[in-house]
Amino acid sequence: MLTVATVVAVVAIFLADQTVHAAAPRVTTVPVPAGGQAMAAKTDAEGTIHLLFDTSDGPHYASSRDDGQTLSKPIPLVDQASRKPGLEFITWDMAVTAEGAVHVALGNNAWKLKLPQDEWGFFYTRLMPEEKAFLPLNNINRKPSEGFSLAVGEKGVVTAVWMADKLYANVS
Repeated sequence: MLTVATVVAVVAIFLADQTVHAAAPRVTTVPVPAGGQAMAAKTDAEGTIHLLFDTSDGPHYASSRDDGQTLSKPIPLVDQASRKPGLEFITWDMAVTAEGAVHVALGNNAWKLKLPQDEWGFFYTRLMPEEKAFLPLNNINRKPSEGFSLAVGEKGVVTAVWMADKLYANVS
């Protein structure tokens, strides 16, 4: 199903990509795999498109190395050990290094399930180039928080920022 979110995400990534390359602008729309909702899309220095999307089975990742003509097989972001009945993870942000390492910030609905507050935090995972699965989720701050954001510098240094009574930042 082609949704407005799909079109907006794909159009945005192709328009952003065209500002970097000298080729004439063109826009292509592609459906998000598994009927998902696009959450973030980025390109790396090689032109690979990286897509995060939420599905009824949780957040997933796919990529395209051919300008969106095809997408890779979806990869789940949440490892089996992190899954609990009723617990839903949502993607907040993604940062991609020039080499194609994918860094993802996630949150969850642990507060709705009245789970311990140290489970309400900022979760992080990473997919290195050529890997087939994301690392197991890592609870970065173990406290109720929101507004998770990631950025990658030229040297591949990742900065994570979030709110929990005040503004926090971690630099890798």
